[in-house]
Amino acid sequence: MAFMDILKQYANNASPASPGGAADHFEEVARDAPPDVFRQGVADMFRADQTPPFGQMVGQLFGQSNPQQRAGMLNQLLRSLGPG
Repeated sequence: MAFMDILKQYANNASPASPGGAADHFEEVARDAPPDVFRQGVADMFRADQTPPFGQMVGQLFGQSNPQQRAGMLNQLLRSLGPG
């Protein structure tokens, strides 16, 4: 599916045909969109009134993850704190 076709589908509030379709579409748009357009789109998404607070999204992601994914998230957070 072409980049603009994907955007039109979501602009018209159409759902992807398959459950994994949104993730596939995201990958395709991320690969094909100009980097500045992609960055602005992601920033706008996080600022939108319909987007839950970031902490809530991270909490949901953590809660729905398997133990290996949870460990990976925690390890990444701990690494970001540094050696101190």
